[in-house]
Amino acid sequence: MKIVSLMQREQIGGFHSIEVITLEDIIFCPHILTNENASTFQYTKGYSDAVEIMPVGETLAVGSSTTKTSSGRLFNITATFEVLYLDAPIDTIFNNFQHKKVVVKANKYDGTSIIYGSVRYPLTFYYDLTNSKKAESPSKFKAKITGKISQKPVIYKPI
Repeated sequence: MKIVSLMQREQIGGFHSIEVITLEDIIFCPHILTNENASTFQYTKGYSDAVEIMPVGETLAVGSSTTKTSSGRLFNITATFEVLYLDAPIDTIFNNFQHKKVVVKANKYDGTSIIYGSVRYPLTFYYDLTNSKKAESPSKFKAKITGKISQKPVIYKPI
């Protein structure tokens, strides 16, 4: 029997940033990713294909819902965010991600992260450039990362 003890501590909701990691940038990912082995997940950080997005305002939304199927649980993952300024390097990076298989690492304020997807069960990245009709409304990039996968989201805590 295991005893779960919940300490009283403040937990700030939401995510402060998101990392979009292409499968090519993953150095090691367990065949089946779990909370227990998530700390072994390794990837290259750098401009090449891994980029950390600091959302402007509170545009970052990441979540999952579960559907029961005949072969088990299916996780419907959706991550969306907006970048509220147009920038050629960001457009180039997003264009390189377009329709690519990726893993998402959503970073929380307390230092933990949640990993969505895996090498075996990746998500897909999409983005659009939205131009404003009004001078007071900014043009922006809208990104969406989705997938219906068998891999549940896992909690990652750096060692």
